[in-house]
Amino acid sequence: MFTSKEERKEMQQRLFRGDKSRIATACGVSRASVSHWFAGKFNSPKIETAVKVMLVENKKRRRAMQSRLQKLLR
Repeated sequence: MFTSKEERKEMQQRLFRGDKSRIATACGVSRASVSHWFAGKFNSPKIETAVKVMLVENKKRRRAMQSRLQKLLR
């Protein structure tokens, strides 16, 4: 599993505030390690997997928020 620096940047833009800390906690690493991974300074399959899981969860959260917003606007 190798994610290019451009892909990492795009992934980072799709994260919610605080997600880097949650990823760090899930992986048992520091937040700085997660930031370094996003910067392309090193590869970590553990961090990469956690980021991908977080993005899937965020997609579900965005859909739920959009659904609630649509209900409020009706």
